[in-house]
Amino acid sequence: MKHLRQNILFRCLLIGIACSLLLGISLWIFPYVVSLYHQIQGGQKLSQAINLEELNGMTCVHSMTLDAEQNSLLQRSNSDFEAAIRYDNHMAQAELLRGRTLCLLDKPHKAIRAFQAYINLRPKNPIGHLELGFVYERLGQKDQATFEWNAAGVSWQDFYRSGEQLVIEKKYTQAIPWFQRASWLAPEAGDPYYAAGIVYQSQDNWEQAIKSYQSALAAKTFQDISLGDIYLRLGMMYQTDSGFQDLDIALEMYHNVMLPEAKSSDQIQAEAHYKIAEIYIWRGRDVLLVIDELKEALILNPLHYWSHMRLGRALFTAYHEIDRAREEIDLAIELWPDNTSKKWPYRILGDIYKEAGMAENAIDAYQKALLFDPEDSDLKAKLVVIQNQYPH
Repeated sequence: MKHLRQNILFRCLLIGIACSLLLGISLWIFPYVVSLYHQIQGGQKLSQAINLEELNGMTCVHSMTLDAEQNSLLQRSNSDFEAAIRYDNHMAQAELLRGRTLCLLDKPHKAIRAFQAYINLRPKNPIGHLELGFVYERLGQKDQATFEWNAAGVSWQDFYRSGEQLVIEKKYTQAIPWFQRASWLAPEAGDPYYAAGIVYQSQDNWEQAIKSYQSALAAKTFQDISLGDIYLRLGMMYQTDSGFQDLDIALEMYHNVMLPEAKSSDQIQAEAHYKIAEIYIWRGRDVLLVIDELKEALILNPLHYWSHMRLGRALFTAYHEIDRAREEIDLAIELWPDNTSKKWPYRILGDIYKEAGMAENAIDAYQKALLFDPEDSDLKAKLVVIQNQYPH
């Protein structure tokens, strides 16, 4: 009987211990389970409101206009993340997602606290520092932004390549901020300023383009470009833009391309020589000076078809020799890609034939030019005039 009582007491003790363990485990697991539930719910609402894949998860990079439904979903998503953190303040992912949600809701100061909490929980994960840097950028706090990006292990080349990829995708407006971030991280690097200048130039924002190129000139290091690239771009802007046109400055930039310290490639130097010849033509300078510049261009780059075409025209002007002119223009035609601009060598050839009194040859050349650009009204007028002057 005594033995039986001992067995019952032992079993009761075991049951009590088991119940205590189960209760303890339940009290430990329950907050985690509820927290995880709210985190999942918040994530689903966030995904319903915004396509995170399109943003690569980087909601703080983009300033977005929300409709009423999106705003409501994000507010509820934030409430879920707050509940997740309230039940378990070690839920790092909930802090990260909350920070992203608060960025979308345009609450950067609260987003900062969320990302800082994430960093405290996951100090070795760079994503927290990276996204916190974007929040500081939004607030215009450059030093704090660069500090966080450096803490994330990001290089200026990373941001620069992101901008380059957006340019390839023709997302020019989105590319410029990435070049700016790269220049924040490395003010001494010229490549980001140069890349931004190209984008501004493509958008006809000449003032910003020139400022960017001038910043590039003041830089100390270059990765993918040289000073020669920058001088050439500036020369082209001062040569062609009506608002900033100054041919003297353009010529100065082109001559700078040839300086030893510019470290220009042969192709860049060839283009500069061609542009100098072009300005000489516009100004009515001695044709022999034009020929010298074009020959220099072709020594450096024998495939420069514009130089072949211009040289053919210049040789005829200087010496009135059809064969020498035709030889250069034929080379230009051979090298020229098949697009609308290929009308030019045929047009120039037509002008030469017309001046030489070779009407049939001129008509043939103009007709070939029109095959590449049938809508060129000036070219059609040239053809009509010569056909009327020399009817068959």
